[in-house]
Amino acid sequence: MKRVQRPANIDDTRTHPIPGRRDRISRKGPRKRRVGKLVIIAGKNAGKEYQCYSQTTLIGRTRENHIAIRDTATSRRHARIERRDDDFIVEDLNSTNGTLLNGNAITREILHHGDKIQIGETVLQFILEEKV
Repeated sequence: MKRVQRPANIDDTRTHPIPGRRDRISRKGPRKRRVGKLVIIAGKNAGKEYQCYSQTTLIGRTRENHIAIRDTATSRRHARIERRDDDFIVEDLNSTNGTLLNGNAITREILHHGDKIQIGETVLQFILEEKV
């Protein structure tokens, strides 16, 4: 077997693509991304929609939250929706009246399409969409 000597100017620490190998994205198409949305279905502001764009979406009574719910039964910082890869997790932030997910009191749970979150008198429905 004959050894080929590399020119001195090539950096050996870089990785080089394998000739003839296709990029995975081009074979399968673009990767779909899961996007979460909350829609108020009961309470004040029914019909209003909120996109969960950031890693963390805060829900509470004050304006500093991403979703401000004007309800006396809602704590100032009531709950948080956290994005972990393609999952969305709802967590109660030690609120006074608690957070209900599909009628059950929770501390931290993974959200699924169609789940209903009750915070005070307000009910939000979680919608999961796939976008390119």
